[in-house]
Amino acid sequence: MASKWEFVDKKGGPAMPAMKKYMREIKKEIADKKLLLLVKSEDLARQSAHYMAQRIRQMTKRQGSTGKLADALETNVIVRKTPKANFIIDVGDTDFLEAEAPYWAMINYGGYIKSGPVYGFWEDTPDGKSDYAKRGGAGKSTFVKLSGGNMMVPRKPIKGFQYIAYAHAKMSTWVNRFSI
Repeated sequence: MASKWEFVDKKGGPAMPAMKKYMREIKKEIADKKLLLLVKSEDLARQSAHYMAQRIRQMTKRQGSTGKLADALETNVIVRKTPKANFIIDVGDTDFLEAEAPYWAMINYGGYIKSGPVYGFWEDTPDGKSDYAKRGGAGKSTFVKLSGGNMMVPRKPIKGFQYIAYAHAKMSTWVNRFSI
């Protein structure tokens, strides 16, 4: 820290050139630190998105999974400055996630399908009464959504992957490891 005498001339008045030079150096240091903070924050956001996508891919057991949710999380990571906050971090393709809001929430938190009854047919029998379905053999045949079909009634809730909490825990331990 600078002493007061550096900014006072021989007569006791302010030494403006020295003070201005010192303030320019401080502003430059602050700007460099802010830039470094933004870069490191983006790195952390990308790592967090990777952890979420990794968790989803590890926990997915259903055949025919498209992987769109995991891909959407890793697609976009944006760190932007705002007037009210220093910066905001967006993780994931927000257009996809907003359009598929019940889907990402169901995968994360689990539960029953909240959209109401789902009508359709099991593809292995024309009347929609799969032997596999009767015995609870999920993944043995495919349910095709069609109006006028039979109602699919889930027998048990979908188990949540908790990918958001998983990524938060992984990132917290990683950040705490490097804390001062």
